[in-house]
Amino acid sequence: MHFTIHHDEQIDKKVRADLDLIKDEVLAFLGEEVHSILLCGGFGRGEGSVVVQNGLVRVVNDYDISIVLKERNRLRYAILYKRYHDPLNALAERLAHRLGMKQIDLCLKHLSYFDGDSALKIENYEVLKGHVLLYGEEEPCDAMPDWQPQDMPLFEGTWLFRNRGGGLLLAARYFMGRDGIPDDKRENFVIECGKAQLAMGDSLLLLNRCYHHLYSERLRIIDSMDVRHIPMGERILAHYREALEQKLQPDFERFYRRDLISWWFEIVELFDIFYKYFESRRLGVSFDNWIEYAELRKPEDQLDWHIWAGGLVRGGWRVAKTTWRRRNLLKARKSGFIAVMALLLFSAERHGFNGAYMERAAERLGVRLGENLENGWRHLTDIFFQTWHPAGEAGRVAKERNDG
Repeated sequence: MHFTIHHDEQIDKKVRADLDLIKDEVLAFLGEEVHSILLCGGFGRGEGSVVVQNGLVRVVNDYDISIVLKERNRLRYAILYKRYHDPLNALAERLAHRLGMKQIDLCLKHLSYFDGDSALKIENYEVLKGHVLLYGEEEPCDAMPDWQPQDMPLFEGTWLFRNRGGGLLLAARYFMGRDGIPDDKRENFVIECGKAQLAMGDSLLLLNRCYHHLYSERLRIIDSMDVRHIPMGERILAHYREALEQKLQPDFERFYRRDLISWWFEIVELFDIFYKYFESRRLGVSFDNWIEYAELRKPEDQLDWHIWAGGLVRGGWRVAKTTWRRRNLLKARKSGFIAVMALLLFSAERHGFNGAYMERAAERLGVRLGENLENGWRHLTDIFFQTWHPAGEAGRVAKERNDG
């Protein structure tokens, strides 16, 4: 098994050693509760991102680890999730620090997650098609349906829009109110911008019913793709190709020679154009701006009980706080949280802020917007980060500002 396209023994040895450490630490903590452990993401597909500097192998970004518990009952799993969620996050942070990585994703899943009635999502499809069984006597993915990429729901592109748009907000926070991007944030800035480039291209593949789990195959597919009917189609494909090549063979120095902040605004402007087109196609309704989009009725308006319940489990006694309950409910109503992300992202313009977008985002988050739009924008993104990913890099950025 090779973990990258390089098929280099030094790289594979480093990755195997890291994974053995992670597996042993997880088993020491969870013990008999564990059914299996899966390596997912790029490394699970044999396309992990690494940089070799001065003979040393450095993993770029993260390892995606799914920890499958033996428990099938959803209620008992929720109790276990509550018990282990925060300690696992703490373990992941310690391991990432020890291995010199940005982060390690230790994701808990119940065994019934892999049963045949699972919904088709990019996440599930990629786990099925590309993973490594690190621990376990039985392969949980054997119970998953043999999904086909042409059946992928278009909402998966919308979900990419939400998640990668959130990453662009995070990248913006590195330079907003500063004299440039701090040196220790430049690599993650490039990574988050690259994920947004990937999101647009991946969504194009979803529209054309030809999504593929491998980066190398996506590169092949776009060589013959006709995008003349897509607004800014050729530019989006150029960005997509750049991001795919960067995933397979990272080279951060070529990005550091750019004006990174101008590059961020270029990606956001493409994001704006493309996802207006994508969402209009998906919903069958045209709209002119993101306030109109926020007001549209959408199939995903209903409450997602899994997100809502997960928020309650993680929130503990915080659920007694009215504002926290309101934001958890907003997050669980997927369309509402997607709209907040869009309003915040596209309110940051090259020469200022769109106050109308920010007012609407503040209203949905249940706060008042002050007169200073830049400070207000940072405050709103803090709230978004704390609701979206309180334990990750986004949560750390929000906490740094509040502590400061």
